[in-house]
Amino acid sequence: MRKMACLFVLLLFLVFKGNAQGIFKIHGAFTSLKKEMKVVLVYNLNHKQVRDSTLTRNGLFDFVGTVPSTLPVKATLGFLPLADHPNTSYVEQLLSIDEQDFFLEKGTVLVNGSSKMNTALITGGKTQQDLLSLQVMKSEERDKMLKLQDEMIPLLIQSQGFGIDSNQKVQALSAQMQPLVKKMREKEEIFIKTHPDSYVTLDLVAQRSRMIHAGNLTKMLGGLSPRLRNSKPAKEMLRRLDVEKQTAAGVRAMDFNQPDADGNLISLHSFKGKYVLLNFWASWSEASRGENLDLLTLYLEFKDKGFEILSVSLDAEREQWLNAVREDHLVWPQLSDLRGWNNKAAQIYAITSVPKSFLIGPDGRIVGKDLFGEALLEKLEEVLR
Repeated sequence: MRKMACLFVLLLFLVFKGNAQGIFKIHGAFTSLKKEMKVVLVYNLNHKQVRDSTLTRNGLFDFVGTVPSTLPVKATLGFLPLADHPNTSYVEQLLSIDEQDFFLEKGTVLVNGSSKMNTALITGGKTQQDLLSLQVMKSEERDKMLKLQDEMIPLLIQSQGFGIDSNQKVQALSAQMQPLVKKMREKEEIFIKTHPDSYVTLDLVAQRSRMIHAGNLTKMLGGLSPRLRNSKPAKEMLRRLDVEKQTAAGVRAMDFNQPDADGNLISLHSFKGKYVLLNFWASWSEASRGENLDLLTLYLEFKDKGFEILSVSLDAEREQWLNAVREDHLVWPQLSDLRGWNNKAAQIYAITSVPKSFLIGPDGRIVGKDLFGEALLEKLEEVLR
């Protein structure tokens, strides 16, 4: 009887697990792909990045995996060459990325193209069908954008990104792109209003949640169907809205404590009485590493005038974190609980990208946020003169 009971519980677990996860299959077919290519599939599952790869054979490739049955997953498919080219610059590698986003659900996804991933037709479940509808709406502007990009990329590779602000040809192409981008965003706004129950709409709102005014985001979230308003992504956006209100200028900064490299717990409020720049960063973030040089210059200039920096790293590997601290000569307090994006302080402040900063006054209230470079210099000269 005990064995039967255990077997019954195990079967229930397997059934539940099977219902919670759905099997997906991806089949790709490219008619003009003459050489073998590496195909990379990337998506996030349970707050962790899943990265899978395979090789094309005669223009064909396949993937098999599992995703949640109830929620489509935003994924990316891309082509990479089989061998690295040592003489290829970073700018050229960046500009030659050939990939396309799509929505992954249980069932079969078909990827049909000629030789380029970014122009392939990807078909699949209901959400991917909605995405295709949006792409059709924007197809006129997208086709024009791709032609302009084809003209601009050789110029950017030739200049290696330097002097593009004064290159007349680049500026002319950029000027032609701007109204196209505006028109595509307008069409996305129409899609959002006319498809309140689509996960594509939820994704579009999520993209805007980092850029638009809190009032506009509240209105967009209110326009979603009840089903989507109660989804985890929507609830996370609402939480970030609450944090936006709690981190506005004049509001007292939320306290936390985390260990430094020696294991000593250090709290934000222990710096009360100084102007403190709370800086969220990570060793793997190129933008963060570039910002560290400016921060070092400002720290040395203002540290004796009542200014301090408190950095919180979103690293998960201790060695990578401390190596970056040494390489960038970071001489101010460095904290991390080594939980990556699940860093407790980052969750309190709803951090979704790095670098991110908050300037806090001697009274513990927020003076400004996302102040970098010249903007931070001007603010420090204003408050510390």
